[in-house]
Amino acid sequence: MALFPSVLAYVLWNRAVREVGAARDGQFIHLIPVFGTLLSILLLGERLHDFHLLVAVGIALATARRSGLLHCSQRCFEHRRRFRVQK
Repeated sequence: MALFPSVLAYVLWNRAVREVGAARDGQFIHLIPVFGTLLSILLLGERLHDFHLLVAVGIALATARRSGLLHCSQRCFEHRRRFRVQK
């Protein structure tokens, strides 16, 4: 990953923090490497590899889960509650 796209990704993220607030934007900090990679591909002509896609999908799924975009079913919540009690 090149230096310029990474710096640009951090600048854009800092601007987003200013716009929506740190509490809401903090969930998306893990997307910085994804956007840095995308910017290096677009601006510098870097090659996209399979591991880039794998990591990007993993980060996107984890971010969606933590932000509430992917909801857990009622059964999942019941399992969590039972597990906490047994500990």
